[in-house]
Amino acid sequence: MENVLVTGADGILGYHTIKLLNRKGIKPKGLVSIENEDLAKDKDPAKSLAKFLAKSGLCDLKVDIVGSVTDLQVLRKACQGMDTVFHMSFGLSLGDGSEAIEAMDKKNIEGTHNLIEAATEAGVKTVVVSSSSLTIGLNPEPQPLNEATDWATPAFNLPYAVSRRDAELIALAAEEGPDRPKVVVINPSFTMGPKDYKGAPANKLAKLIGKGMIKLNVPIGFGLLDVRDYAEGALLAAEKGLHGQSYILSGENVEVPKFINKIYEIKGLKPPGFLLSVPVWTISPLITLINIFGKIIGKETLVSPSILELWNQHAFYNTSKARDELGWQPRPLEETIRDSLQWVNCREK
Repeated sequence: MENVLVTGADGILGYHTIKLLNRKGIKPKGLVSIENEDLAKDKDPAKSLAKFLAKSGLCDLKVDIVGSVTDLQVLRKACQGMDTVFHMSFGLSLGDGSEAIEAMDKKNIEGTHNLIEAATEAGVKTVVVSSSSLTIGLNPEPQPLNEATDWATPAFNLPYAVSRRDAELIALAAEEGPDRPKVVVINPSFTMGPKDYKGAPANKLAKLIGKGMIKLNVPIGFGLLDVRDYAEGALLAAEKGLHGQSYILSGENVEVPKFINKIYEIKGLKPPGFLLSVPVWTISPLITLINIFGKIIGKETLVSPSILELWNQHAFYNTSKARDELGWQPRPLEETIRDSLQWVNCREK
């Protein structure tokens, strides 16, 4: 691994992957999410790009930003001379309107296809595609799912999860051969950690809980992954992962009360004695109101009703495959939450 390209370099996943590559003496190329057309509209594109990189924290790392991941010609050129590509660019939306789905599919499905084709044309040896643990599914029982789980049984029908699943299937179906790259998929769970310049959902949630603003018992279980462990897993997947295989990357599986209590414990506060339960019937009307408001302001469905499938479900995952085949080992949950809270607090000062 000497000549490396990272797509989605401006996200928390790309940032930490680049940071770890730097520690290993590698200065990669990076493709970011900013549109070339947007830069072209500015009077000073170079200055606008510099501001964008500063907001993403990339100015602190050794990386050559070579363009936008959405530009197919730039993507093809960026792959030239590379031996390893980490594909960490993806589209995210909680809505299910046609525009939102089209945008996600273009970035996730079409983007993954274009990346693999560009890497193949350029003679890249290894491609690591970052997917999501949501493509594995959900379980009504608090039992971890693994890579062998049949998607049809625990499927999560949120359009975002479906889009990521379809993109993953393209990666897993990539042909194997002497003139084609090894393609490996990694499936990270709910990710948090320090050096988060864009505001990962898990970090935002931890911040609100730490301020005592959330004292609710939402009946959802999830795996928490430290973004630094994600980066380790990505590099191990490139080194040791097998073609056409996926590897779940997840830390400790927790339910909401445990997550809340752990945050209070780390902050040295007494955990709340009572958490208000949030049944699914209280959320459905709220989603309806949000979507009505969206239509009033000319937006499509802002939140898909399929998000309610999370209620009374467990996004718990078994990481034995990554541990056994890659030698991957995540850090303790307490360390992840502590470092995340410290970072969030520092950003506010």
